[in-house]
Amino acid sequence: LFDNYKILIYNGLLDIICAQALTLNWVADLQWSHSSDYKTVTRQVWKVNSTDDQVAGYIKIVNNFILAGIRNAGHLVPGDQ
Repeated sequence: LFDNYKILIYNGLLDIICAQALTLNWVADLQWSHSSDYKTVTRQVWKVNSTDDQVAGYIKIVNNFILAGIRNAGHLVPGDQ
């Protein structure tokens, strides 16, 4: 799945129902061809536009996989942001 498709998983950092810590643990335990790369890649600051002053969240990118934590968002990220 990870090798054949682009995958985006996101959490609101204020989500108390599906907290990002649980998602981070789940992804870290997955077995896939780039799992060792995922464990060593550095989390990056994400901004909607590179010229923005405000941080929108944090991302980790490995191959076709992106894990995003969205600032100022709870369980319903699209509604919050």
